[in-house]
Amino acid sequence: MWGVVRAGLGLLLSAVSTAAVAQPNPSTTAAAPPEDRRVAFVAVPIPISNEAIGSGLGGVGGFVFSAGEPGSKTPPSLIGGGGGYTSSHTWLAAGAANLLLGDNRWRLLDAYGHASLHYRWFGTGTDAGNEGQSIPIDQTIRIVLTETLVRTAWQTFFGARYLYLGSDVSVGSGVVPPAGLPIPPDVPLPGAGFGIGTHLIAFRAQRDTRNDRFWPTSGSELDMTAGGVDARTANGSNWFQTYQGSGNWFMAVSPAQTIAARAMVCGKAGDEIPFFQLCQFGVQSDLRGYEAGRYRDRVMFATQAEYRLLLPWRLAVALFGGVGEVAPRASAINTANLLPAGGVGLRFSLSSQYRVNYRVDYAWGKNGGTLIVSLGEAF
Repeated sequence: MWGVVRAGLGLLLSAVSTAAVAQPNPSTTAAAPPEDRRVAFVAVPIPISNEAIGSGLGGVGGFVFSAGEPGSKTPPSLIGGGGGYTSSHTWLAAGAANLLLGDNRWRLLDAYGHASLHYRWFGTGTDAGNEGQSIPIDQTIRIVLTETLVRTAWQTFFGARYLYLGSDVSVGSGVVPPAGLPIPPDVPLPGAGFGIGTHLIAFRAQRDTRNDRFWPTSGSELDMTAGGVDARTANGSNWFQTYQGSGNWFMAVSPAQTIAARAMVCGKAGDEIPFFQLCQFGVQSDLRGYEAGRYRDRVMFATQAEYRLLLPWRLAVALFGGVGEVAPRASAINTANLLPAGGVGLRFSLSSQYRVNYRVDYAWGKNGGTLIVSLGEAF
């Protein structure tokens, strides 16, 4: 749903929301009384390295606090924000409040973001991504997100999400599209801006049995979102559906070794879907090793596995690999168009209390390698 926004604003929003819902690792916090961790201020720089939007520097900061009574099992809440700038003249800013209330019975998320993005459009489908021809796209983004989840039985949360995404899109100035590469539908050539506002209303279900939110070694996280999107332009309104499901599983091989696995599917259904809201690789850390948006279509799946090894001095390393595919419909998925990916990573824990990691991954895909620098694990 977020499209290339997740490569920019999503980098900050995901860092904020990850920190907000993190649960302490019992092995590292047993000696600390709850009142010693009731309020903390956290601020960290985030190097940005992304083929889609370039390289640059960002940062996030905020207050982490417990909304529960001292000694309760309510995970921390957070109010914070951040911003960043990259070599493509992309800039972005975001703020979020993630509150976990009532002994973790309620999870509330509200966020706002604004960005000016400059990236490349390759077309849709595997063949377009393999061809590698592209044109630059200029896009401003305004995001308002609100979500409410309530815990029911079996550690399962149900709720609803509303997301507004307002955008102005145009092809980069002085650009002549390569032969055979059409510009995205409804996007004008330079000098004639195209405005669109989308409103998502979605149902969300989540089951979370992980033993730790930052560095899980057991349990699983299952997540499903399904909803409708009203896309409004000066020419009228159009409705389409969006679906996404994912599952993460974790198993400790030894106290220092963990095997993690992830599978996800994405689907869009409707007559006219904005190109930046198609399913795409290069965002949300699914199938690392691909530029954001190079491979996109109405249907996508990805699966990956990762080996994680703790080292002395707050260090850790990871080995990962996976495959995925995009297609215009589920029946068009075939083994001939599978996209492989793999890589290695280095981790450094920023805290002796919570294992919040700086993550540096180098991933290889079909078209070359990609360096990924981020906060927190890929999944």
